[in-house]
Amino acid sequence: MHKPIAAALLALSTIACASTPAPVPETAAGQPQDASPADVQAARVCQGFDDPSLVTEQLAPSFLAQIPAEQVTTLLGQVQSQLGSCTGVDRVAGDPLQGEYQLSFARGFTAPLRIAVEPEPAHRMTGLWIGPPVARSAGAN
Repeated sequence: MHKPIAAALLALSTIACASTPAPVPETAAGQPQDASPADVQAARVCQGFDDPSLVTEQLAPSFLAQIPAEQVTTLLGQVQSQLGSCTGVDRVAGDPLQGEYQLSFARGFTAPLRIAVEPEPAHRMTGLWIGPPVARSAGAN
């Protein structure tokens, strides 16, 4: 893995601290009606590699107190320039307010994603962690 990617992904780490279920939010464009708040935000993160404002506008004040929006914008841009656009996000585990996902990228990489969101509507992100990318094997989707 390239050192700039590792540094960028480590800098996105913050404490995820939401665990009580909340009602399902209004659906975001392209999200199923039963998408959880964490699912909706995970989809925004995937889109946010191409348009970081989709992510930074959804960060909770508690997150922004630790990592400024400008730093998140820079880091998402660095990852996107090296891995390409995010082409998909799959839920691995979690509940409505926090989840673990697998991101897929255009240049043949995947990366783990962890999200935590506020229990109250707008369900802004309180935790966002993107792990180190891994090259997909030739036979993997």
